[in-house]
Order: sequence, then structure tokens, then C-alpha cells
Amino acid sequence: HVNMFPTMADYEAPFAELIALTPADGVLVCARGHAPLERLTAGRRVVWYGVGDAPGYSAVDIAVGEVTRFTLTTPTGARIPLETQLLGLHNVENIVGAAALLLERGWITPAQLVAAVPTHRGVARRLDGRHVGRGDGQGRGPLRAAPDDGAIGQRTSAQHGGRPGQGETQHAHICD
Repeated sequence: HVNMFPTMADYEAPFAELIALTPADGVLVCARGHAPLERLTAGRRVVWYGVGDAPGYSAVDIAVGEVTRFTLTTPTGARIPLETQLLGLHNVENIVGAAALLLERGWITPAQLVAAVPTHRGVARRLDGRHVGRGDGQGRGPLRAAPDDGAIGQRTSAQHGGRPGQGETQHAHICD
């Protein structure tokens, strides 16, 4: 996002402001693996999360597919099996972060989490499944990536004033 945050200091400023708003005895739930975030949260209570076996909340044993399955591990050693139809490891990481906050605050039980995650469909965005032809009418069916002939990318650039590189290339997933 260099168009919005030309320097690392510009990028870090909103994070520093958000951290400053957190009460001193509050808990911060942060994605691990980002040295600037570790520096900005020094001296604060932080619960870390991410993908891969590490301290904090983690997604391990990830099996990517039409339904992605993984195990959420917690700081107490609990292992919670989860599944999602959301595409991409970034969505798995987002689920782990949300679960860390909810479980850490006691706002949800592991059983409620297991029941809720598969029902979350995410926001309507570029990685949504686009179903054509056979299907059960509920958005379920085998997905495959649609060929990208450039038209989608051209349309997105046009939506951003025709400036190349200003849009996100959108990919559709088609159900046979």
C-alpha cells in the first residue's frame, strides 16, 4: 500500500494509534511474524496468532480443498478441528485471529466456534465462488479456477479510472 503509506513510519502510525487506545491492562491479539508489530507492542499483553506451529493460536494440519480443514491449537494446548469453504490461507489466518480474540475473551466456547466457522461465508469479494451450471442452489459444488483471459483485469483497471495496476485482478471460480 505504498500509495497510501509511502514510508514505514507512515504505515506504522495507525497501528501505534490503535495500540495506544487499548487500555494498559487490555489484551492485544496480533498476527505473529511482523517485527514492527513486535516492537510496537513491547511491554503490552499480546496474544499472537498465525499459520504454522508456533506459540499462541495456530492453524496446523491444514488440508486445502473445496472445504479447507485445519486444527486450531491454543496456548493451553487445546486442539480444535475447524473447516471452512473460504478460499486461501489468508482466510485461515483470519479465522485463527478471530478465534483467538473470541476464545481469549471468553465470548465463545470451542464447541460454538466449531459450529460457527463453517457457516461464515466471508464478504462478497474477488475470491467468491461463481457457480454456473450444476449445483445444489446453495453455493456448493466442485470449484475450479476460471481461465483469466485478461478481461477481468482490464475491467477492474477501468473501474479505477483506467490506471493500470490500480485495480485488483478478480478470479472467478466455476462450478461444473
